[in-house]
Amino acid sequence: MAVKRPDPLIIFLVILIGLTGVTGLIIDPIYSAVTGLVLAITALALLLYQQMRSDLSLSQDTLKLQLLRLLEEPGSEDCFTSLIEEIQKCINSEQSVFLKCEPSHDNLEILANTGSRNSWVDFLSNRLLEPGFQVLSDHRDGNPVWAITATHPNTGTNFSILAKRENNRKAKKRELSFLTASTEMLGEIYIATNRALLGQRHALHAERATISRELHDSLAQSLSYLKIQIARIQLMLNATDTRFGRDDLNEVVAEVRENLNIAYRHLRELITTFRLTMDGRDLAHALDESIEEFAHRSSIAFELDNRLMGNELSVEQEIQVLHICRETLSNMVRHSHAQKGRIILETVIGGEIQLSAIDDGVGLNNNKKRSRFHGMLIMQERAHRLKGDMWIHEPLGGGTRIDVRFPGMGDKQAAQAQPELVV
Repeated sequence: MAVKRPDPLIIFLVILIGLTGVTGLIIDPIYSAVTGLVLAITALALLLYQQMRSDLSLSQDTLKLQLLRLLEEPGSEDCFTSLIEEIQKCINSEQSVFLKCEPSHDNLEILANTGSRNSWVDFLSNRLLEPGFQVLSDHRDGNPVWAITATHPNTGTNFSILAKRENNRKAKKRELSFLTASTEMLGEIYIATNRALLGQRHALHAERATISRELHDSLAQSLSYLKIQIARIQLMLNATDTRFGRDDLNEVVAEVRENLNIAYRHLRELITTFRLTMDGRDLAHALDESIEEFAHRSSIAFELDNRLMGNELSVEQEIQVLHICRETLSNMVRHSHAQKGRIILETVIGGEIQLSAIDDGVGLNNNKKRSRFHGMLIMQERAHRLKGDMWIHEPLGGGTRIDVRFPGMGDKQAAQAQPELVV
């Protein structure tokens, strides 16, 4: 419990009046002494009253500790238990319970308690708690139970704190004010943590949906193509004439192998991307790790120029941007034969976001590998999901430049623009 320091003015009055009383004993043993001592006792009573009032407050350290725990573990019952333990100490209660009742039904739900939970369940059976203060009686031992109920203004949920006491004394006004404020505070904390849990669940469901969609979109086409190729191989093997030679069969097998390699590489990229995003890293850290990862795979000197503040993109947009960045880095390492590579992420005129990938390699015309153009198509699909456009340039000095431009999270313009691929 937090005990406030006594008011310096009251301390000064106590000392001054005490000295007055001692002086009065010397000068006027009757009148001055009595007056001084009465005043000293009055000041001491005020000091004691102030200390008693200061006891009816929760420790700031306790509040900070439990609120930090609730940030890490939203809905933790232990945190609410620690808080009601502090509350019951302030009002000299034996046991206490914190509960809620939704407006749609009359069932009381225990959120935290001290003492026996079964005992509280038995006590609360068929109870109806009205907003405000009530003194209930425990029929098992005859002890009174203070009950304070407050209604949350936004949700209509009733929150209550019940405190069991040993004596029948009436609750003081300051105790009622303290219990009411504590009930409202715990109710607000519960609503906030409940919303945080709901937000976590929505984020988890959205993340799972994104993973499912990415796996389907990235692998479904490859698997369908492989299925067709396997049917071709089977047809060749079962053919009774000489239409298909060994070279034809080897050609189809080579295509199957190439597509398997591409599908496997995309699957690994998906797993790596989701690991970067699900480990709690933001886009900036995920991009830094990606640059470092691909730098270790090659001798290319990579540079990341991230000019975003960190709040321009939604979670879905961040995932798509990270996918595009990793695909461009992979293409640079596998196909460009470049010495330098650069990724730029910035806000351009009109509030749109632009992602640029630049290298000084051999360019597109000198690199006709099918896998590279397959990667370009994947990036174009992701630009389409961002409701953006993608351009591929070959600068005069050589190399390749890829620009992807799309509306940011707060940009409503160009949201309906049709994406296009310009080479």
